[in-house]
Amino acid sequence: MRPQPVTQFDIPSHYDLMVELDSDVHEDLELSRSEVELALRLLGRVPESVFLPCFGTGRHIPPLLEAGVKRIVGVDVSNASVAKAVERLRGDARVELIVADLTKWNPKEQFEAVLLLGNSFGDVLDWSQLRRFVSALSRSLKADGLLIMDYIGQGYSHLYQGSDPLVWFSSYLGKPVKDSRKVCFCPDCQVLTIHIQVRDRDSGEHILYDTYKKVVLASGQVERLFGEYLIGMTRPDMACEINPYYSGLEANLGMLACSTWWVGKKLGPVGTIPPIPPMF
Repeated sequence: MRPQPVTQFDIPSHYDLMVELDSDVHEDLELSRSEVELALRLLGRVPESVFLPCFGTGRHIPPLLEAGVKRIVGVDVSNASVAKAVERLRGDARVELIVADLTKWNPKEQFEAVLLLGNSFGDVLDWSQLRRFVSALSRSLKADGLLIMDYIGQGYSHLYQGSDPLVWFSSYLGKPVKDSRKVCFCPDCQVLTIHIQVRDRDSGEHILYDTYKKVVLASGQVERLFGEYLIGMTRPDMACEINPYYSGLEANLGMLACSTWWVGKKLGPVGTIPPIPPMF
């Protein structure tokens, strides 16, 4: 079954905002290092070349370089996120960062590994556009190359079954804030909507409101979708069960602790991938 059509939220604007609102995640070096260590363990080696779709602020790039990766290419749609990544990397010649929409981007080279981390899969809600997204991932992989992906998917279920909002105490633009997120789910369109309300922690003054969405696919749907583009998917386990760092901080990681890690293997050369789906 395919999700029914639904209005796409503004992905670039949302992630421009998240650079500041989720800074506790972006600046958690041990979290990023633990995720890279897990990804490399699932890969079974350190690849020479890595493609990072939706790399955000580039928090996974330094530990990848420290591990010995020689070339990294990243694509992200958020200007603010890419600017933060550029600042973080300080002109490292081993890294090429591109501001682009992956659904419209045509890879010009193939990589030994693709790492789609930070629960970035699921932002694209339209099925045809989601297929373009997966097609770009497949076209970025060499034959027998590996994809590592963390995706919450049906792990969200316990969140929308409750009536209380999720609450974090963090900071935004240097101010201590209360970040409340109300979750609702549409089973017909298989889309989770998260309403964010941020208030000053001391005064209660309203600071911002934002909404984002995630498509919630069952495991079988993920396997079939990626299989269309010659990526065979398997599931090692839940994040909190295979990453010791997650296990220790599960209560503070919010939704990330609910993610399932996937390993995908490219099953054929680029020339055998189905044509890129039309835009409309």
